[in-house]
Amino acid sequence: MRKNLVLALVLVCGFFSAVAAGAQRVVMSPDGNCKASIPGGWIVDAANGRANSADMRSIVSVDNDTNTKTIAELKATLTYAFPEMKILSETATELWTLNTVETPQGMRDNIYRALKTNGGMCTADFSYYDQSMAGTAKNVVGTLKGK
Repeated sequence: MRKNLVLALVLVCGFFSAVAAGAQRVVMSPDGNCKASIPGGWIVDAANGRANSADMRSIVSVDNDTNTKTIAELKATLTYAFPEMKILSETATELWTLNTVETPQGMRDNIYRALKTNGGMCTADFSYYDQSMAGTAKNVVGTLKGK
């Protein structure tokens, strides 16, 4: 009996540890309608839908834009605001872009993905300085999904 109780406690503790670890691997839009998976060890700012790498040189933001109705409308807005932006991929339901900007800290790349959903337009914007993060950036924004 005592052995079964100890085993049950170990299983319950393991379950809650797994749930807690999993919670650190997702960043959600402030309204909870969009989410993306992030690497372990990142610092999540749940109230603002952001997560930073441990070294603070990469950040991802997830949002739900309920005002923009189409990918074409979003593309027009983005190309006006960022004329140097490159369109990586575009369909009626999805847009991927790449933008490089010069900052006081050096050149920063931004990979952006928008995904049309029933609740609006889920967006993920991953900014990074270190080119070794390019694959991680694509992977993270690639996990973007809506409810």
